[in-house]
Amino acid sequence: MPAEIEVNASGEGVEFKIEDEQGAQAQFRLDRRLTTALVVMGLQELSRLPPLEGELLQDPERPLLQGRPSFQVAIDESGDALVAFRLHPLSTMNFLFDDELSSKLLRELSEVLATPRPARVQRNKN
Repeated sequence: MPAEIEVNASGEGVEFKIEDEQGAQAQFRLDRRLTTALVVMGLQELSRLPPLEGELLQDPERPLLQGRPSFQVAIDESGDALVAFRLHPLSTMNFLFDDELSSKLLRELSEVLATPRPARVQRNKN
């Protein structure tokens, strides 16, 4: 049996229901501050784990977060491109791109946009 987690907003807090691989269950409710602390501490601990093998888009696990973020682009004091993303309700995340990485990002986005949308949608259905 695979582990499962369910998270729902409940009143002024967030309710967590967790079941491990052996079927043991835990249920608890946290306020906004403690929910944020749990998420941040969990991310800090995840950063201590060794990286996963393989390409990012080939990862068999579903993404932790997926949505349509807002973003802004600026020049950092180092001269690198600074791209700020915000996926509501999370805090803003800032990424620095040097010239080489910026060029790669632009090239790959241009390749995607050069493909007509119907062809992109049809390709992803197969």
